[in-house]
Amino acid sequence: MGLAHGFHLSNKATNTFYKLVFVAGVISLLVNVFGLYAHLGNLFHWGGPSSVEYIGNQ
Repeated sequence: MGLAHGFHLSNKATNTFYKLVFVAGVISLLVNVFGLYAHLGNLFHWGGPSSVEYIGNQ
């Protein structure tokens, strides 16, 4: 059986529809993972310049 078992239907239109739903789900998952990574990067200050300033000798 496995994950691809549902794709072996006799109706080609239904088969194509399920493939499109699967692809849309994968794309949505990837966008959400990227958004989570961006949010965590902003939270933990990953990448970008540091905010340390050099005052110098006075």
